Amino acid sequence: MAGRSRWHFRLSGAEEDQEPDDGSVNGVYVIACVLLGVGWTFTTVLGVKVAASNLDMYLYGGRATATAMSTRTVTGADSHQATKVGFFVKDVRRFAEIRGEYAEGEKISIIYDADDPSVADRAYRVVFTLLLIGVFLVLTLTGAVAGLRSLWKKRFG
Repeated sequence: MAGRSRWHFRLSGAEEDQEPDDGSVNGVYVIACVLLGVGWTFTTVLGVKVAASNLDMYLYGGRATATAMSTRTVTGADSHQATKVGFFVKDVRRFAEIRGEYAEGEKISIIYDADDPSVADRAYRVVFTLLLIGVFLVLTLTGAVAGLRSLWKKRFG
């Protein structure tokens, strides 16, 4: 053991052992990337579906001022307050349930589905949901482009 002892301590990072880059990819990273991709795909598809529904309601739905009638608690995986509201569509009294707790008699600005007025939501919630899904899609697309660009540079360049 000339020159190097068994208990040699390295004080600088210059002599650290590095694994040779043989082009192989760690299986854990592949599994993590596949799971992340599946999760993003599922979330993106679900987001596009919700966005399409909300956009359709925003563009082609009706707008009305509803009156809060009663509030109940919806239990389950997503516990929340739901308020039954009444409003008029072409002089016909309609009812819908919107998320949130409102005092009886309170006036609420809503957007409803023109084909099914029982589907309604607060106007600001529809717009906020569209903005949130838009931001998610832009960030997802940016991440995908950045990842593909990095792979392209690593592979070709």
